[in-house]
Amino acid sequence: MFAIQNIMGLLAMLPSLFRDPSSISTLDDPFRIELKPVVIKKSYDFIVVGAGSSGSVVAARLAETHASVLLLEAGTGGSYLTEIPFALGAFLDSPLDWSYLSKPDGQSCLGMNHRQCLWHAGKVVGGGSTINGMIYNRGDQEDYNTWERRGNPGWGWEDVLPYFMRSEDQQNSEYASNTRYHSVGGPLPVTDAQFKTPLVDAFLKSGESEG
Repeated sequence: MFAIQNIMGLLAMLPSLFRDPSSISTLDDPFRIELKPVVIKKSYDFIVVGAGSSGSVVAARLAETHASVLLLEAGTGGSYLTEIPFALGAFLDSPLDWSYLSKPDGQSCLGMNHRQCLWHAGKVVGGGSTINGMIYNRGDQEDYNTWERRGNPGWGWEDVLPYFMRSEDQQNSEYASNTRYHSVGGPLPVTDAQFKTPLVDAFLKSGESEG
Protein backbone atom coordinates (compact mmCIF):
# COMPACT_ATOMS: atom_id res chain seq x y z
CA MET A 1 0.00 0.00 0.00
CA PHE A 2 1.33 3.44 -0.93
CA ALA A 3 1.97 5.95 1.80
CA ILE A 4 0.34 9.37 1.40
CA GLN A 5 3.72 10.80 0.37
CA ASN A 6 3.90 8.32 -2.53
CA ILE A 7 0.43 9.24 -3.71
CA MET A 8 1.19 12.96 -3.55
CA GLY A 9 4.39 12.34 -5.48
CA LEU A 10 2.49 10.58 -8.26
CA LEU A 11 -0.02 13.41 -8.45
CA ALA A 12 2.83 15.89 -8.74
CA MET A 13 3.92 14.09 -11.92
CA LEU A 14 0.57 14.59 -13.62
CA PRO A 15 1.42 17.94 -15.23
CA SER A 16 4.27 16.38 -17.21
CA LEU A 17 2.07 13.47 -18.26
CA PHE A 18 -0.80 15.56 -19.56
CA ARG A 19 0.74 18.65 -21.15
CA ASP A 20 -0.49 17.52 -24.57
CA PRO A 21 -3.86 19.22 -25.18
CA SER A 22 -5.15 16.05 -26.85
CA SER A 23 -4.55 14.15 -23.60
CA ILE A 24 -6.74 16.55 -21.67
CA SER A 25 -9.52 16.35 -24.25
CA THR A 26 -9.30 12.56 -24.13
CA LEU A 27 -9.85 12.64 -20.39
CA ASP A 28 -13.05 14.60 -20.97
CA ASP A 29 -14.57 11.44 -22.39
CA PRO A 30 -12.17 8.50 -21.82
CA PHE A 31 -14.81 5.84 -22.48
CA ARG A 32 -16.27 7.52 -25.57
CA ILE A 33 -19.71 7.74 -24.03
CA GLU A 34 -22.23 9.13 -26.50
CA LEU A 35 -23.96 12.14 -25.01
CA LYS A 36 -27.33 13.40 -26.08
CA PRO A 37 -27.19 16.84 -27.68
CA VAL A 38 -28.47 19.73 -25.59
CA VAL A 39 -31.79 21.07 -26.79
CA ILE A 40 -31.58 24.84 -27.18
CA LYS A 41 -34.84 26.75 -26.83
CA LYS A 42 -35.74 29.69 -29.03
CA SER A 43 -35.85 32.04 -26.05
CA TYR A 44 -34.86 32.22 -22.40
CA ASP A 45 -35.74 34.43 -19.49
CA PHE A 46 -32.05 34.95 -18.76
CA ILE A 47 -28.79 34.30 -20.62
CA VAL A 48 -25.66 34.18 -18.47
CA VAL A 49 -22.37 34.49 -20.36
CA GLY A 50 -19.51 32.66 -18.65
CA ALA A 51 -19.86 29.56 -16.44
CA GLY A 52 -17.07 30.57 -14.06
CA SER A 53 -17.38 30.85 -10.30
CA SER A 54 -19.67 33.90 -10.49
CA GLY A 55 -21.63 32.96 -13.60
CA SER A 56 -22.43 29.49 -12.29
CA VAL A 57 -23.78 30.92 -9.04
CA VAL A 58 -25.83 33.57 -10.86
CA ALA A 59 -27.33 30.95 -13.17
CA ALA A 60 -28.12 28.62 -10.27
CA ARG A 61 -29.80 31.39 -8.26
CA LEU A 62 -31.92 32.41 -11.24
CA ALA A 63 -32.89 28.79 -11.91
CA GLU A 64 -34.12 28.53 -8.31
CA THR A 65 -36.82 31.06 -9.22
CA HIS A 66 -38.07 28.62 -11.90
CA ALA A 67 -36.93 31.00 -14.66
CA SER A 68 -35.49 29.52 -17.84
CA VAL A 69 -31.73 30.12 -17.90
CA LEU A 70 -29.13 29.57 -20.62
CA LEU A 71 -25.56 29.38 -19.31
CA LEU A 72 -22.88 29.85 -21.97
CA GLU A 73 -19.23 28.83 -21.57
CA ALA A 74 -16.39 29.21 -24.08
CA GLY A 75 -14.46 26.28 -22.60
CA THR A 76 -15.24 22.65 -21.88
CA GLY A 77 -16.88 20.90 -18.96
CA GLY A 78 -13.53 19.87 -17.51
CA SER A 79 -12.12 16.37 -17.14
CA TYR A 80 -11.56 13.68 -14.56
CA LEU A 81 -8.28 15.38 -13.69
CA THR A 82 -10.04 18.63 -12.79
CA GLU A 83 -11.68 16.68 -9.97
CA ILE A 84 -8.23 16.31 -8.35
CA PRO A 85 -7.19 19.63 -6.71
CA PHE A 86 -3.50 18.67 -6.52
CA ALA A 87 -3.43 18.09 -10.29
CA LEU A 88 -3.89 21.79 -11.01
CA GLY A 89 -0.47 21.97 -12.63
CA ALA A 90 -1.79 19.89 -15.53
CA PHE A 91 -4.19 22.68 -16.54
CA LEU A 92 -2.11 25.83 -16.17
CA ASP A 93 -1.23 27.18 -19.63
CA SER A 94 -3.36 24.45 -21.22
CA PRO A 95 -6.57 24.49 -23.31
CA LEU A 96 -8.45 24.85 -20.01
CA ASP A 97 -6.61 28.12 -19.26
CA TRP A 98 -7.05 31.47 -21.03
CA SER A 99 -3.32 32.02 -20.33
CA TYR A 100 -3.43 35.80 -20.25
CA LEU A 101 -0.20 37.80 -20.08
CA SER A 102 0.26 40.81 -17.83
CA LYS A 103 1.40 44.12 -19.29
CA PRO A 104 5.02 45.09 -18.57
CA ASP A 105 5.17 47.92 -16.01
CA GLY A 106 8.87 47.96 -15.20
CA GLN A 107 8.23 47.01 -11.57
CA SER A 108 7.02 43.41 -11.66
CA CYS A 109 7.69 40.14 -13.48
CA LEU A 110 11.25 41.34 -14.04
CA GLY A 111 12.58 37.79 -14.31
CA MET A 112 10.01 36.70 -16.89
CA ASN A 113 10.18 36.70 -20.69
CA HIS A 114 9.38 40.20 -21.94
CA ARG A 115 8.73 41.04 -18.26
CA GLN A 116 5.26 39.55 -18.51
CA CYS A 117 3.70 37.12 -16.02
CA LEU A 118 1.29 34.39 -17.04
CA TRP A 119 -2.13 35.29 -15.65
CA HIS A 120 -4.20 32.13 -15.26
CA ALA A 121 -7.97 32.17 -15.80
CA GLY A 122 -10.08 29.06 -16.23
CA LYS A 123 -11.51 28.43 -19.69
CA VAL A 124 -13.80 25.71 -18.35
CA VAL A 125 -17.02 25.27 -16.41
CA GLY A 126 -16.20 26.53 -12.93
CA GLY A 127 -13.70 29.05 -14.28
CA GLY A 128 -10.71 29.77 -12.10
CA SER A 129 -12.10 27.62 -9.29
CA THR A 130 -11.57 24.56 -11.50
CA ILE A 131 -7.84 25.16 -12.02
CA ASN A 132 -6.75 26.81 -8.76
CA GLY A 133 -6.55 23.74 -6.52
CA MET A 134 -9.84 24.66 -4.77
CA ILE A 135 -8.22 27.59 -2.97
CA TYR A 136 -10.85 29.79 -1.31
CA ASN A 137 -9.90 33.42 -1.84
CA ARG A 138 -12.24 36.38 -1.60
CA GLY A 139 -9.77 38.88 -2.99
CA ASP A 140 -8.22 41.99 -1.51
CA GLN A 141 -10.47 44.45 0.32
CA GLU A 142 -8.82 47.45 -1.30
CA ASP A 143 -9.60 46.13 -4.78
CA TYR A 144 -13.33 46.27 -4.03
CA ASN A 145 -13.03 49.70 -2.45
CA THR A 146 -11.09 50.93 -5.49
CA TRP A 147 -13.82 49.71 -7.83
CA GLU A 148 -16.37 51.62 -5.76
CA ARG A 149 -14.29 54.81 -5.79
CA ARG A 150 -14.04 54.57 -9.58
CA GLY A 151 -17.79 54.85 -9.93
CA ASN A 152 -19.23 51.43 -9.08
CA PRO A 153 -21.55 51.90 -6.09
CA GLY A 154 -22.33 48.71 -4.23
CA TRP A 155 -18.96 47.11 -4.99
CA GLY A 156 -17.13 48.27 -1.85
CA TRP A 157 -15.77 45.66 0.53
CA GLU A 158 -18.48 46.20 3.14
CA ASP A 159 -21.11 45.88 0.41
CA VAL A 160 -19.90 42.53 -0.95
CA LEU A 161 -18.86 40.96 2.38
CA PRO A 162 -22.43 39.92 3.32
CA TYR A 163 -22.71 37.98 0.07
CA PHE A 164 -19.46 36.13 0.73
CA MET A 165 -20.74 35.25 4.18
CA ARG A 166 -24.15 34.22 2.91
CA SER A 167 -22.57 31.65 0.59
CA GLU A 168 -20.06 30.34 3.14
CA ASP A 169 -20.25 27.23 5.31
CA GLN A 170 -17.02 27.55 7.29
CA GLN A 171 -15.90 24.16 8.65
CA ASN A 172 -13.06 25.49 10.83
CA SER A 173 -14.65 26.27 14.19
CA GLU A 174 -11.98 28.86 15.02
CA TYR A 175 -12.71 30.84 11.86
CA ALA A 176 -16.46 30.29 12.16
CA SER A 177 -16.44 31.89 15.60
CA ASN A 178 -15.32 35.15 13.95
CA THR A 179 -18.82 36.13 12.85
CA ARG A 180 -17.57 39.51 11.63
CA TYR A 181 -16.05 37.86 8.56
CA HIS A 182 -17.26 34.24 8.48
CA SER A 183 -20.47 32.28 8.71
CA VAL A 184 -21.91 28.77 8.50
CA GLY A 185 -24.88 27.24 6.74
CA GLY A 186 -24.23 28.51 3.21
CA PRO A 187 -24.03 26.32 0.09
CA LEU A 188 -20.21 26.53 -0.16
CA PRO A 189 -18.27 24.41 2.38
CA VAL A 190 -14.89 25.93 3.24
CA THR A 191 -12.33 23.91 5.17
CA ASP A 192 -8.62 23.52 5.71
CA ALA A 193 -6.60 21.08 3.63
CA GLN A 194 -6.86 17.60 5.15
CA PHE A 195 -3.26 16.71 4.35
CA LYS A 196 -0.26 18.76 5.41
CA THR A 197 3.23 17.74 4.40
CA PRO A 198 5.89 17.80 7.17
CA LEU A 199 7.74 20.25 4.93
CA VAL A 200 5.25 22.94 6.04
CA ASP A 201 6.41 22.72 9.66
CA ALA A 202 10.04 22.66 8.55
CA PHE A 203 9.48 25.76 6.41
CA LEU A 204 7.83 27.65 9.28
CA LYS A 205 10.58 26.68 11.72
CA SER A 206 13.26 27.85 9.30
CA GLY A 207 11.49 31.20 9.01
CA GLU A 208 11.25 31.52 12.79
CA SER A 209 14.93 30.71 13.16
CA GLU A 210 15.77 33.59 10.82
CA GLY A 211 13.67 36.00 12.85
